[in-house]
Amino acid sequence: MELLPRKRGVIPLRDLRLRLPDPLGLFQRCRRVINCDDSVIVFPRCYRVSPLNLAGQACFEQSGEALSNTVGQSGDFLGLRDYRSGDPMRRIHWKGWARTGRPIVREFEDVSLPHYALILDNFVEHGDENLLEDSVSVAASIVRAVDTRHSTLDLIVMTDEALVVREEQGAVRSENIMKVLAEIGGQPEERLEELERVAIRHRERLTAVIVVFTGWTLSRADFLRRLAMTGLELTALILCRDASNARAMTEAAPLPCRHYLIEPPEIEAELRKLQL
Repeated sequence: MELLPRKRGVIPLRDLRLRLPDPLGLFQRCRRVINCDDSVIVFPRCYRVSPLNLAGQACFEQSGEALSNTVGQSGDFLGLRDYRSGDPMRRIHWKGWARTGRPIVREFEDVSLPHYALILDNFVEHGDENLLEDSVSVAASIVRAVDTRHSTLDLIVMTDEALVVREEQGAVRSENIMKVLAEIGGQPEERLEELERVAIRHRERLTAVIVVFTGWTLSRADFLRRLAMTGLELTALILCRDASNARAMTEAAPLPCRHYLIEPPEIEAELRKLQL
């Protein structure tokens, strides 16, 4: 059996019944499926995106503990030291242990994983619901394009409250974020400041941020400028029905970061041209 959902969201499976047609087509039997109380999550549509080259993909720091419990690439060899609780077994220096009679480990310069964030503007006025669907699809496409094998990713979006959803290193297909995107709805633009406060609170641990805007207004431009004042590495993807109007606004008051104007009929083509 194959189902083709028409829109994203959660489809509840309750009182599921199975129709069994007669071979001659004269009648059908209907049988209830026992103990079927489940749901199907329909992820947003995704487009192909050019390979991302975000800031901080080769960032190092002398943290000593940053990646001590994760499997992955390590930096230069620094030397030997006494074992500390929590050190991974793979770093034990067996010859040093045999020589000194106490556990010795190899110490490396650790790789600091880049930490990215995707901010989704899901603030819509009445009649802009279709534009929100396009924005959610663009956000989902970016999420799928981020390589979480070598980075971590946050989604910052507004629901009943400002929500931060994280995908840790090695997350498979970013399912936590995709589930939120499947269910997200629109919010009034007056709540934009709430989203801004949450984004600014998280700024210190972020390497780079992509903001997906649903439309373009003066309040959104101010939101982006205030984020840029914090020193964040920003990229804005602005979805709008009429790019010429948004282009005139950005030319009259230039934005402090690189930005791309995307019109819904050309979403996939525009995403393939992005240089992120």
